[in-house]
Amino acid sequence: MQWSSVLEREFGAVFRRNEGLGAYTTWKVGGAAEFFCCPREEKSLALILKIRSEHEFPLWILGGGSNVLIPDKGLEGLVLYTRGLDSVLFQEKGNGYVECVLGAGVLLSRWLSESYRKELGGGEFLTGIPGTIGGALMGNAGSRERYIGELVQWVETIESNGERIRYEGKEIAWAYRFCGLSDSLRVISRCGILLRKSDQETIRRNVLHYANARRGQPRNVRTAGCVFKNPPGEFAGELLDRAGCKGMRCGDAVVSLHHANFIENRGNARAADIVTLVEECRHHVYQVYGILLEPEVRLLGDEWGFLAKD
Repeated sequence: MQWSSVLEREFGAVFRRNEGLGAYTTWKVGGAAEFFCCPREEKSLALILKIRSEHEFPLWILGGGSNVLIPDKGLEGLVLYTRGLDSVLFQEKGNGYVECVLGAGVLLSRWLSESYRKELGGGEFLTGIPGTIGGALMGNAGSRERYIGELVQWVETIESNGERIRYEGKEIAWAYRFCGLSDSLRVISRCGILLRKSDQETIRRNVLHYANARRGQPRNVRTAGCVFKNPPGEFAGELLDRAGCKGMRCGDAVVSLHHANFIENRGNARAADIVTLVEECRHHVYQVYGILLEPEVRLLGDEWGFLAKD
């Protein structure tokens, strides 16, 4: 039996064909998934990975839809949408600490809001970052000073063969915009993050501090977050700004006038427009400063063409 028929039989209504993916991304661009599934339980996730290990079909992971670009041609195989894994549990650990047990599909904004109501501090540096817990872990999201990996106690994954494994936080390699779990095909199912008891006034001050630090970023527009990683000792946005990239456009894709490391979809931009603009921005910075910026946004189902030329 074909793998898609097996999945359709197992998952029914949550398994769909030719699902448009633009609506699931913050850029609101991209083609359709050949097959699409939104599991709501870890056992369903494990079964999908087990079936995939037996049939070897292409598998793509999509969470909050930020920090990714879907090609106009769409994605072959199965897109696994993790937003259904949205459980949140707070467990007292003693000495003023509480462990947050979070499903991979929980939005960062929701977790931070619930933590604030429970007067739990320590995660405020993630204020304003879009996306899900799973995506934040895989990209080690954070501010200029701190990263989510610092808070992680453990991470549970479903491995490529469907096996469930728990990794202790200290066993995982963390670096700037890098998590060691991204070295092979696996899906984060949930994690434990440690916060400390605080008070709402202190948390509010910290939130305002980090919100102000991101004040120059565009708001209420369709972007995917920062396009490029910061090179050592530099800030990509400043390099792009000084290289004259602000306001550059290709179709309806425009480099933000607020922050040059953001590309806005100001209408009906295509993925091809964004790819062209990313390449032009990178070329400008290289021409002026001799620095090759590395993309932070992942281009699913394809490779950034300029990387092959370096």
